[in-house]
Amino acid sequence: PYNHTDGQIYTRRGGRGFYFEDPNGHLLEVMTVPETGS
Repeated sequence: PYNHTDGQIYTRRGGRGFYFEDPNGHLLEVMTVPETGS
């Protein structure tokens, strides 16, 4: 992603989500609404 803040909750497309790094350094995202719809 262009810009992320680890653990900070964002709102987008009618849902919420956040980014975090796993223990191996991979960036993961949790979203409450699928990216393809709302």
